[in-house]
Amino acid sequence: MHLFLYDNLLQLDSITPVIDIIKDKKKIVVSSLNITHDYKNNNLIKYLKQNDIKCLSFPPTSKINITKLFLIKLILILPKNILIKFQRFFYKLDSKIFLTKNTFLNFLKKEKIKTISIPNDLTNNKKVFLYNLKLYYDFKIIEIEVGLRTLKTNPYLKFPQDYCDFYLASNKFLTLQNKNDIDFNTKTKFFGSCRYSKLWIKKLDELNKINVNEDDKKINVALFMVPRILEENPYFLKDFLKLKNINLKIGNKPKSVLPLKCTDYHFDKLNSNQLINWADVIISHASSILIEAAIKNKKMYFCSFLKFKEKYNILGDYFENVKGIIRVKNFEQLIENIEKEDKNIKRNLFNKNDLFHLNKLRGFDNDLEMINNYINFYESVILE
Repeated sequence: MHLFLYDNLLQLDSITPVIDIIKDKKKIVVSSLNITHDYKNNNLIKYLKQNDIKCLSFPPTSKINITKLFLIKLILILPKNILIKFQRFFYKLDSKIFLTKNTFLNFLKKEKIKTISIPNDLTNNKKVFLYNLKLYYDFKIIEIEVGLRTLKTNPYLKFPQDYCDFYLASNKFLTLQNKNDIDFNTKTKFFGSCRYSKLWIKKLDELNKINVNEDDKKINVALFMVPRILEENPYFLKDFLKLKNINLKIGNKPKSVLPLKCTDYHFDKLNSNQLINWADVIISHASSILIEAAIKNKKMYFCSFLKFKEKYNILGDYFENVKGIIRVKNFEQLIENIEKEDKNIKRNLFNKNDLFHLNKLRGFDNDLEMINNYINFYESVILE
């Protein structure tokens, strides 16, 4: 059996296409580790259940932890304006582990779990908890990289994934200063990100069907920016909303430790997949969703002038090689360009060189080859 764990919607978005690839769906268990969010009504969870996949809201745990989780659920009944004042409390909760060794081990044995797949950005304490269980039970830990490596960074001094047996990289931009690192070379598998295969995106489109008003003459603009950028540049959004030729929707990142009703994305009428389908124009900054938008031949503006903080050691981005994505130097230029947009003009935006670089970003050239790599890996690792 294969166990897949996740903590937020971005992680679920990355692991679901991997789950979908595995042939024997009845040998899969999926569970959330989130203690404040309920994902049972999410389309991805509904899709997994329809495919005979066992989905848990939380793994089995001790009676004490069950009581604690119940009390937390009671707290969530409080109004949003009260809950929002206790952000520190929820950040502390996010670092807590509401699992117990013996109960979780019994669960693994009962389900005959041979592999545990986790998102690479799962909190470190949860990784350590799972890794320490290997002393008592034989299984493999597989980390799946969430999103894509779209930003240029300095090579790692040391392979950072110490608590896994295998690391499934989204593309080959994961690099080390020491190229002969044994752990890196034996653990890392460069299969690519199946989240951005055309076959999976087609399934997402079917799951998230929307009606788009083709007769509307206004430009549909989807804005994907982190809240911090919009907060630091309030005049941009104010001026942007003055444009009379646009319908604007903002895509909020579905990742937060706060209760759902305290998050921005919970109130979004469309998710990122639906927003891309709805939009004529997409505005973003170094986001993986640009790959899906490019596959759908959407016109995109890339805000290259928005810089990341120095502490993140960001050297640049890999989208600079994709000429079909328009890079703008400031908010003023962006507004000028959008003002001149005409939704009736349809053209092929990406040439062969662009597609070559986009394939490097998603980590593979051929969908079926990538899928077979995942199938063969999960079939072979369970036999080791």
